[in-house]
Amino acid sequence: MEKRYNFIDHTADIGIEVYGKDKKELFKNAGIGFFDLITDIKKIKEKISVDIEVNADNIEELMVIWLNELNYIFEVKNLVFTDFDIKKISDTHIKAVGKGERFNPNIHPMEEAVKSVTYHKIAVKKVKDGYYARVIFDI
Repeated sequence: MEKRYNFIDHTADIGIEVYGKDKKELFKNAGIGFFDLITDIKKIKEKISVDIEVNADNIEELMVIWLNELNYIFEVKNLVFTDFDIKKISDTHIKAVGKGERFNPNIHPMEEAVKSVTYHKIAVKKVKDGYYARVIFDI
């Protein structure tokens, strides 16, 4: 599968630029990129499925809340995901299923510890070939 995201350097933080042909693919790729930042996603197996649903006032806020929810699931429930099935999406709502397994530091080497997803320089927009997003993580 072609990688549809790039990491960008930012002072004391790290960012990600994400691409998708539509909103579903954009948010899926953002989730995959988030977990690829934390660990090697190639080592994550699809052993469990978890329902994830969040709401926001606009699409930029939805991206931040979506990724913060994934960070919460990682930090509190100790889960990592390698794929997402986006069931429903609008500019203010996402309903998805995360596919992955329990985090095991012996299998999933920790690469970056994300404190939170920030609103700093957030961008989510329609572009010629689909959708683009830029997100900065506080690490």
